[in-house]
Amino acid sequence: MAEALTAERGTLGRMVPSAQPTAEDRAILSENRRDQDARIAAARAAIARAGDQLPPAVGDAYARLQRDLQGFRSDIDALLERPHAERLPAQQRVSTRGLQIQAPLAEAMNAVEQRLMAADPRLGELGATARLVLDLREALSAYIIPIGGALRQNRAIGPDDLARSEAGRGAFDTTLARLRTAATAEARPAALRTAFERSIGTALEAKRVFDTASAEARAGAGFTVDVAAYNRAVQQAASMFGLRDAAIAEMRRHAAAAQAAAMWSLLMLAALVVPLLLALVAGGWLFRRHVLAALERITAAMAEVA
Repeated sequence: MAEALTAERGTLGRMVPSAQPTAEDRAILSENRRDQDARIAAARAAIARAGDQLPPAVGDAYARLQRDLQGFRSDIDALLERPHAERLPAQQRVSTRGLQIQAPLAEAMNAVEQRLMAADPRLGELGATARLVLDLREALSAYIIPIGGALRQNRAIGPDDLARSEAGRGAFDTTLARLRTAATAEARPAALRTAFERSIGTALEAKRVFDTASAEARAGAGFTVDVAAYNRAVQQAASMFGLRDAAIAEMRRHAAAAQAAAMWSLLMLAALVVPLLLALVAGGWLFRRHVLAALERITAAMAEVA
C-alpha cells in the first residue's frame, strides 16, 4: 500500500514542476493510480474478511483514504493543465498533501499490529518489522520533500523548510536504528537479515544523493545534484520495501506453521484419548474455525494494509 502511494507521489514529483509533463509520465501516473486503487480494494476486502477480528476504525481509515485520493487526484489533474510558472511553486505542496493523505493509516496499522501481537507475539514482531519499513519511508519523504522543492527551483532552502527536513532526517535515523535491531537480531530468520542488508543497503545509497542535495540546499551556492539524479534516487529508495515483503513472507510462513502445529497436536491427543475422540475432533474444528482462522485473517489483512 505505502509503496503504491509513494510511487504516485514520485511520479507527480516529476510531472508537476516539469516544463511540460510527458506522455510517458501521464501513462505512468495512470498506471500508478490503477495499481493504488487495486491495492486499496484488496486491503478493504481483506479487512472485511477479518470481520470483527479488527476494529471498525481500520476499515474506516481505508474508506477515508479512497475518498481523499479522489479529491486529491481531481485537484492534481486540474493543476497539470495550468502553466508551468503556476505549477512549479505548487510541487512541494502537492508532495506534502500526498503525505498527509495517508497519515490516518498509521492508526489503522497500529490496530492491526496490536491484534497480531495479542494473537501471536512472533507474528506481532514480524508485523512490527514490516511497519517500521513504512515508517522509514515516510520519514525519508519528510526529509527529502523540502530538499526537492529547493532543488527544482534552484534556490537555497528556507528556514521553515530546513526545520521540517531536519526533523525528517532525525526521524529517519531513529527509525533506521530501530529497524536494524528488529530485523537483524540473532533470533530473526536468516531471510530477514539478508533482506535488510540488501534492501536497506540499496536505499542508503540513494540517501547519499539526498544528503548531498541537502548540504547544497543549505549552502545556497547551487547544486551539483541534478533533478534527474534526484528522481532516480527517489525510485531507488523504494528498494527498502523488499524488507517489508520479506517480513510479510515470514509472517505467512509462521502463521501456516502455527496452524499446522496446532492441528497436529490435536490429532495426537485424539489418538491417545480414544474415548474423547469425537469431542476432540469437534473441538479441533472449533479451534481451527475460531482461533486459527482468525489468526489467518488478521495476517492476511496485515499483508494487504502494509
